[in-house]
Amino acid sequence: MAGLAVPERHGGAGAGQVETCIVLEALGRCLVSSPMLGSAVLAGQALLATGDDEACQRLLPGIARGEAIAALAWAPQAGHWDPAEPAFAAPPGHRPA
Repeated sequence: MAGLAVPERHGGAGAGQVETCIVLEALGRCLVSSPMLGSAVLAGQALLATGDDEACQRLLPGIARGEAIAALAWAPQAGHWDPAEPAFAAPPGHRPA
């Protein structure tokens, strides 16, 4: 299951967004405790978007097999994280839907 959204050339199933969303919906309905969304989908797709083939070859097969768990994190342009300086903030007056 972890390799669902990972391309076949990196050891995954190569499923598209529709198939991945169907599986994620089913996992959510059953409250399955799995790193599927965060690791295999968000971090995996971000890794693919970098265009770094060496990193994809090195990291994605382990994610696809479920042997490795990845996390996606954003940092400001300076490249470091400081809790006193959030990289992203909601606009003034913004309320979640």
